[in-house]
Amino acid sequence: MKNLETFSENRKTDAGALRALYALGGHLVLCVVKRPLWWKWHKLRPAIEVVLAHGDNIGIVPFSVGTSALDIDFGEIGELVEATDPLVVNPSPRGHHAYYRDGTPRPNRKWAAYGCGGEVRSGRGFLVLYPGGAERLVGALATRPRDENPFPVDLFEAAGLAARYQPVPLRPREAMAIPIPSNLPELETVAPGGRNNAVFDHVRFIAYREDKGTVWEGWFARVLRHALAANERLPIPLDEAEAFTIARNVATWTWSGGGPIDHGPPAQVRRGRKSGKVRRGVAPGRTVHKPEIAARDAAICAAVAHGMPYSRVAERHGIGIATVHDIVTRDAPLFLRSRTKAMRNDAIRRAHAIGYSMRAIAREHGVSVGTVHQVVRGVQVFR
Repeated sequence: MKNLETFSENRKTDAGALRALYALGGHLVLCVVKRPLWWKWHKLRPAIEVVLAHGDNIGIVPFSVGTSALDIDFGEIGELVEATDPLVVNPSPRGHHAYYRDGTPRPNRKWAAYGCGGEVRSGRGFLVLYPGGAERLVGALATRPRDENPFPVDLFEAAGLAARYQPVPLRPREAMAIPIPSNLPELETVAPGGRNNAVFDHVRFIAYREDKGTVWEGWFARVLRHALAANERLPIPLDEAEAFTIARNVATWTWSGGGPIDHGPPAQVRRGRKSGKVRRGVAPGRTVHKPEIAARDAAICAAVAHGMPYSRVAERHGIGIATVHDIVTRDAPLFLRSRTKAMRNDAIRRAHAIGYSMRAIAREHGVSVGTVHQVVRGVQVFR
């Protein structure tokens, strides 16, 4: 097991090896202490100039160069190497990275076999290229035959894992000649409730247009100056920590090649609705991710439409009464929602007339005691 101090010296990665990996289609990832600089790293392949300017903290998506890799975190690798014959084995602070030729994009999965264990990195994950790692990987790809050193597919059978993952397509890097919108609010007139969005919009549209240079620290410093200057223009400035966070988000997004996105409240609502529909499997023209959830929600609406109390529906489906209420409010037609509320109010009055306590009635129908009070007093409640 290697010690992290082993890698504290000579951390420079060979630029020629990085260029060679990029020419082979390598998806290189900008990192800061093993963490990706940009949280959507898997959707964007940074240009080689950006990679070289970033320095020596670079990762690679193994499948982008026709390999899958095992991140070996514990155990001795002798038996694994003898049984599977890796393409190349690179040392890491905690263990080793073993690369294999592979034409199938694998998911991120934990595994344990051949006396060692760790995680699979292929089409969805990345591995940091520690000193000498890029050079060894390029050399092995160039010199060893393509039909040798295959990924050990029996590893998944031994560990009981699924073996396929469809990677997210990469989005090409684009030039950002983006004009500043004319409808941005004047910072001097922004009320306290809209300060974050106002500073964010002003800073990001400036950042899209500027030359990012070749040094990450310099780019972040410039974006931070813009954020602090915009913050000072507010009638009531934000805390400096909030301005710093805004600058960091804008700088990492644009440094990695990100472009303009509509962040306004209407657009966020649209994206939220679309995301919710996809998760429930009801979006037209989209892949049904969870058809069983869509069927369950339809059955809940049908049961409530026939007069079944929320408590019994919740018990039947193994969910909470509040969840039943949310599903009916979200999916049921307006006339059905009004009808079910009226039916519920009638049931509340009948239960109160035969002597049930208001707390018991509230628990039965998933409402507050105050709502029961209003119904009993004759106030129409349609919440």
